[in-house]
Amino acid sequence: ILKKALRLLTDEFRGTSAKLVNIVHDEIIVEANEAEAESAAEKLERAMVRAAEEFVKKVPIKVDVKISGEWAK
Repeated sequence: ILKKALRLLTDEFRGTSAKLVNIVHDEIIVEANEAEAESAAEKLERAMVRAAEEFVKKVPIKVDVKISGEWAK
């Protein structure tokens, strides 16, 4: 699921300031300009849900996305 989401994000982030900077377990960490943060967060959520829905058909998919000025736990 994570690899599929990363593939979808590659297309979603093309032409934007958003960049994939780290992957930790089931997290994808993205860096983007402040002006594009909301849009990047929406694209991240959409890609993660789409990727999961390809494999998990009968369970609702919930994704948590957080915008932060710095990396946090």
